[in-house]
Formats: sequence, structure tokens, C-alpha cells
Amino acid sequence: MNKKRSRVSNQSQEQPMNKMLIAAGLLAGSLSTLPIDAEACGATLFGAGQGSRFQAYRARVPADVLIYASPQLADSSATTEPGIQAGLKKAGHRVTVVSDADALASALSQHDFDVVIAGAGEADAVAQQLGNPGKPVGVLPIAVGEGDGAGLSRERYPQLLAGGANLGQFLKAINQLMSLNNQ
Repeated sequence: MNKKRSRVSNQSQEQPMNKMLIAAGLLAGSLSTLPIDAEACGATLFGAGQGSRFQAYRARVPADVLIYASPQLADSSATTEPGIQAGLKKAGHRVTVVSDADALASALSQHDFDVVIAGAGEADAVAQQLGNPGKPVGVLPIAVGEGDGAGLSRERYPQLLAGGANLGQFLKAINQLMSLNNQ
């Protein structure tokens, strides 16, 4: 009987102790999230990431993208920059780059692309080469100079980018073309 009573008294003493330990742990955890000016050697490391932002983009619908880097685009467009092409690939798109009319015709005949990026002056010629493919293909014209692309209709080409467009603008335009093509 004496042993039972000692076990019961030990258990009753342990329960409040466990509750206190849990409460102390929760309090310590909540205090650790508060900003504290650290005066130790890790203070600079603690504040190093403040104000920085990480953003990654994944395409909702990965596209097969053909970039027609004609001489018109080669000198004055961000399209031919390796950073734009790498960014498109990183977002999940499959990118093919051609630089002359023969390579363009060959690529269009051998593969079904979702989006073709070309200079605004060449957009109609690219659309004619596409003909009437089995699936809709979006042509994304790039306006390189002043007035370039002024004659293009918004119905036929809903997206038009400037020659100095950044990666985010390319990704947004491709995403919108893919949304239109999938309707």
C-alpha cells in the first residue's frame, strides 16, 4: 500500500512539472522569433538576410518555345541574351534558338512549338510559315525600333514586347499566350 501511495504522489508531482517544462519551451520558442539586437559575433550574420527576397518562377504550363534570333533581333533585343534563355529554361520552358530563315523553316517542320518569338517585322512571315498547325501556336513579336510593330493587330498578336523586355515580361507574355491557346 505504501508503494502505491508513493507512486501516486510521484505521478502527481510529475504532471505539474511536465506542464511547466512544456510552458517554458513554448515561451522560449515564441521569444526566439522576436527581433533582438544581437551584440555577439553572429550579429552580422543574423541581419545579413534581412530585407532580401527570394522569388522563383515556375511556368503554369511549360511551353516549347522557338526563338527566331534573326539579324533584326540579334543586335537590339534581350531575346538573344543567354540570361533570358536560361531564365526561360529555369522556369520550365523548352527553348530552341535558330538564327536564319532556313533553320527556322526546318525547326517549324520538325517540331510543334507552342510559342514562336520573332521580331515584329518578321511576325507575319513566321505566322505564314506556321500555316495551320494541328494545335494553336502563339507568335510573340518583339518591337525593336521606333514604330516597329505599329502595324500589327492586337487580335492576331495579343502580346507585343519591347526589345529591352526583361525576363519577367517574357514569362508573363508566354504564360498569357499559353492561356489563350488552351482556351
